[in-house]
Amino acid sequence: MRRVTPSRIALWLVACVTLVFAAGAFAQQRAGAASGSEHLAMLAERTAKSYLQVAQGLLASRSRRAVRESVREFDALLPRVGALAADAEARENFVLLGLLWKELRSWAHKPPTRDNARAVSERAEEVSWIASKGARLLGTQGSAQRAGLTAMRAATLAQRIARLYLLDRMGAMDARRVNDLSEAKSGLAATLTTLVAGPHDGGVDGELQMARSQHDFLVSAMRDYDAAHSAAAMEVIAKTADNIADSMERAARLYEAPPA
Repeated sequence: MRRVTPSRIALWLVACVTLVFAAGAFAQQRAGAASGSEHLAMLAERTAKSYLQVAQGLLASRSRRAVRESVREFDALLPRVGALAADAEARENFVLLGLLWKELRSWAHKPPTRDNARAVSERAEEVSWIASKGARLLGTQGSAQRAGLTAMRAATLAQRIARLYLLDRMGAMDARRVNDLSEAKSGLAATLTTLVAGPHDGGVDGELQMARSQHDFLVSAMRDYDAAHSAAAMEVIAKTADNIADSMERAARLYEAPPA
């Protein structure tokens, strides 16, 4: 029998330690994979929402910047999240997401006419749906990951509500989108209630309080818009949707941060 020398034992130990660290790093990457995919859904909604705002002359300068930033962020995040797909179905989903995103990104660079705005919104719906499906396929492990995904889902719903109201302002709603808006409204309220009722620390609590406060303003603005279709109410809807999404994005990071 061949004798195992101390030097070979040391090499094996180094290899084992390396594998342990690599596995740990991969596990840490996967920890936020589902919420990362839902983040892509939110970015698709935000891209379309901001484009619609530009087309309607609403917060135009800020909205142009938001379109550019959302596109850059989506481009950077998609390959990172897609690389964590562990099975064939998830990988195929992210391939499809990439193809749909290229089409949406191309439309988002076109002049912001009303017809182009409708096309951007339609393509954003496809991208958002496939990205949310990717989040379900990637799955979550543990309460922290589930809470992080739930927070990002709230961010997506906030952006969707504003996008659909902007479509309504253009006269481009139909029965399906009216139903989508109703589901997004009830879904956002229920999601925020779930997060508040669940376990969370002081940092997350601050973001939840901010989101709940902004949600109150959003509900009031939606009521005002439904009554009078005023530009002022639409602007409040747009701003509060962004504020909720930003708070929920920060909350997701806090939920999924490794213990200190």
